[in-house]
Amino acid sequence: MNPYFGSNIKKLKGNFEGIYRYRIGKFRLFYIIKDKELIVIFIDVDLRKDSYK
Repeated sequence: MNPYFGSNIKKLKGNFEGIYRYRIGKFRLFYIIKDKELIVIFIDVDLRKDSYK
């Protein structure tokens, strides 16, 4: 799976720059990618209604 691109993946902007969002139904999974180390760090999983507060 490509962590950068997909119909459910979005790179966030503004205060959240560098964070990606993966949409899974009503849930949103937020993560960052460390390219040099080939690491994906998961930050949070929330319901959509609580994600952007």
